[in-house]
Amino acid sequence: MPVTDYSDPANWIHLGSGEGKDVDVFIISPTIDSREEDNMSLDDSENMERMRGAVEMQRGMYSEWCRVFSPYYRQSALRVFTADDETKRRCITTAYSDISAAFRYFLDNHNDGRPFILAGFSQGAHMCYRIIEEFLWDDDLRGRLVAMYAFGWPYFKEYENTRYPVPPAKGETDVGAVIGYDCEAPEVEHTIINPQGRWTYSINPLNWRTDSVPADSSLNKGARIMRSNGEIKADIPGLCGCWIDSARGSLKVTGLDPERYRPIVYFLPKGGYHVYDYEFFYHNIKENVEKRIMCYLSSNRHRTNL
Repeated sequence: MPVTDYSDPANWIHLGSGEGKDVDVFIISPTIDSREEDNMSLDDSENMERMRGAVEMQRGMYSEWCRVFSPYYRQSALRVFTADDETKRRCITTAYSDISAAFRYFLDNHNDGRPFILAGFSQGAHMCYRIIEEFLWDDDLRGRLVAMYAFGWPYFKEYENTRYPVPPAKGETDVGAVIGYDCEAPEVEHTIINPQGRWTYSINPLNWRTDSVPADSSLNKGARIMRSNGEIKADIPGLCGCWIDSARGSLKVTGLDPERYRPIVYFLPKGGYHVYDYEFFYHNIKENVEKRIMCYLSSNRHRTNL
């Protein structure tokens, strides 16, 4: 099956929305396809609208400072993530062939040497990791990466400097680094995303530390709970606190009732807060995006075409 043609604007959710911004952001949708299929069809208008909604849920964390680029793509359907290894490999390869083509089109036709952010959640975060694995061994391109916000997919320790040329963030204003974690209740010991026996890098979005020092809910500037089309249901300051599990690297979220914030995804346990990864800390993340952009621009203007 041929790769999607990204010279056609119809294959983009956003193709440079927000002119006059200093930075670009390339946002990749999470999994929205729950049909009994392998990869989403780009002829499926209902799923295309759901993908647009999933991107709209994230866009506000970046759009104040960034031109927005986001492709439609033949993502792997939800069922694929519990399928056999060969099915997963085949479907993820199809999904990434689109993302790779879209990112190449973005670089060749729109980015023009500007600094950029990679952003994604869940399957979208996985696609971001595939991008850095393919593209960012190039020193010049890596030097233009402000940051990669990749929530809900692991950055296993053994991948640093082997599969991934971009390091995990160690603090609040590191640039050219990966910011990520996956949320769960304190009692959860294993998920398909953060399995027992493996350790992933994470950063705490309330205190921007990578150790296990707890961050109180008073540091939470506001969760943003949203509908699937990107409409805001509620902004809730101080909703929850969090700390990093030293055994697995997952982000333990405190002060919540797991019955109220259910996992939704059928293969996640009670207390698996994956679907809320960025919603719980939305306003802290948005503030951090601005800080990292300002830090990058103040020290790298000689590298850009601004």
